[in-house]
Amino acid sequence: MKLDDPLVHDPGACSSLSEAELRANLAVHAARNTSIETTGTRGEMEKRLRKVLERRQKDLVVQEFMLEGFA
Repeated sequence: MKLDDPLVHDPGACSSLSEAELRANLAVHAARNTSIETTGTRGEMEKRLRKVLERRQKDLVVQEFMLEGFA
């Protein structure tokens, strides 16, 4: 997935995003996973995006292990 501004990959950056930026980021993830909601209050969207990004970071760690092994 290509990330362009204002799309973020760092969960810590969520608190600095506007409502429109949060919605745009969630929409990109929702395009791949329709269970991700793109609406709600600013706080709800921030929490949701933070959780999605944290999950993606963990997914990348697992993917790296699978590709390179546990050595």
